[in-house]
Amino acid sequence: MGLFNFIGPSFGLPFVTGSLPHSPQMVKALTNYRKKDDNTFEVTGVSENRIAPFLMYLLIGLPILKPEWLAHIPSGALNGV
Repeated sequence: MGLFNFIGPSFGLPFVTGSLPHSPQMVKALTNYRKKDDNTFEVTGVSENRIAPFLMYLLIGLPILKPEWLAHIPSGALNGV
């Protein structure tokens, strides 16, 4: 999966995750609005952002390069508790 997430996005494929592709908060944060005359907002589009998922997977993969870094992380955080 890590190899696919490293190579796939270079060819325009989406990142593979175990969660929803985009959380509602991420979609809302990347939405472009235009203010109309009657003080309402109209959605004009959603900006795509591939940098945040790339950085997330890069940080997840760093312990593969330096496994001794895992000794500095509390075991409760590693186990997801």
